[in-house]
Amino acid sequence: MTTPNPKILNPGDVLIDSITIESAPGAILDVRSQFVSMNIYEDIFANGLSGFIVLVDSLNLIRYLQITGREKLRIRFATPGEDTDKDFLTKEFTIYKVSSEVKMQGDGKKLIRLEFVSPTVYQNAQLRISRAFSDMPYSDMVKAIMKDTLGVEVNACPTLGNRNIVVPNWNPMYAVSWLAKRSAAETIPEACDYVFYENLNGNYQFMPLSLLKKRQSIVKYHHTPTSRNPETGELFLKKEFYNILSFTIGGRGDKMREVVSGVYGNNAVALDIVGKQAETEVYTYFTHRDRIPTISKYPLVSKLSDTYSGNVTAYQKLFPKHSFKYDTVEDNDELHTVSTRRQSQMNQFRTNTLTIVVNGDSRRRVGEIVSVDIPSTEDPKGKDDWYDPYLSGRYMITAILHELGDGNYTMKMELVKDGYDERIPDVQTFGAGGDF
Repeated sequence: MTTPNPKILNPGDVLIDSITIESAPGAILDVRSQFVSMNIYEDIFANGLSGFIVLVDSLNLIRYLQITGREKLRIRFATPGEDTDKDFLTKEFTIYKVSSEVKMQGDGKKLIRLEFVSPTVYQNAQLRISRAFSDMPYSDMVKAIMKDTLGVEVNACPTLGNRNIVVPNWNPMYAVSWLAKRSAAETIPEACDYVFYENLNGNYQFMPLSLLKKRQSIVKYHHTPTSRNPETGELFLKKEFYNILSFTIGGRGDKMREVVSGVYGNNAVALDIVGKQAETEVYTYFTHRDRIPTISKYPLVSKLSDTYSGNVTAYQKLFPKHSFKYDTVEDNDELHTVSTRRQSQMNQFRTNTLTIVVNGDSRRRVGEIVSVDIPSTEDPKGKDDWYDPYLSGRYMITAILHELGDGNYTMKMELVKDGYDERIPDVQTFGAGGDF
């Protein structure tokens, strides 16, 4: 067998070292020669990795390998480069379904598609937990739940305060996601946007998005014409490697959705069923925005022309509250306070979305910050203003679809930001006097 070239020859190259399937009885088959494609999906709002693999089957693999939805799939791959050996990823998944079998014309072969998830996700579906936690932070509860039930270590950002809860026969990951909705960061109490996710390295994170926003941009992607050396005609590999092949603009400037989802203003009412009292917590966008880290420098609306933040009744939640439910603890979780902040912070992530297709890079992970340059539709007035200042700028990667083929690799990445990198003017001057 010829050793593959460890150096990148073309953007989108991939080295696939091995792909094996291990059946439940223990038989192992190398399916590299049957491989057609594989998709691996990681999402910062999902509890684990998922995906599918497509194989050409002329051996009746499903019968003789006894594929019934409980097999182990292993793959080792990397993007070619200077540190290829270090960058190789070895991943193991659990196959849970044969989703399709399509007969190919002419030669009796068929295409089979096998769905898979992370082993921890597969195991989580089979487990339940009933347990009481007393006088400890939510972050410590998360660590205990995942370690004791699934044997998984979690990188959990410390949460504010000690709490008491009872987990009533829930799946472990459901319990952790439930805790995320009630958590505020110890270091930044205003940060109530906790998420629980697994990245491609297999690391589990229990982390507020606000802290991830503080990261520096790790790479810059640009949407420009293909560049070649004028003398040799060869591609400028490094520049082309980070070129955006295509992009789709998602939701942007949907003020109706932003208002009704509580981005600019919302409130929560806690009803104390014992004390017969109601307590209201109010959230306004500009009062809280400067208290937490942000991806974008400037807000979603101009502060002077803001007509939304004062309408705190646009979104409302009601919560039952039972004082001294846990012995001497008067207010256990302060959910009505956390929920107003979380409602705005989580929905700010839906205000500016951009989906880009780029050459595959096995080093990219959800939660990273990247910079993007998207060209403007207007004629540039100079070499430094060719990009669209509202579409371009800093983004966080919230989802990556790794699309692996036989020798090619692309990524579809969902990027989000919570504002703009250019200030929205307080007074509009565009077109004043009829001029453009």
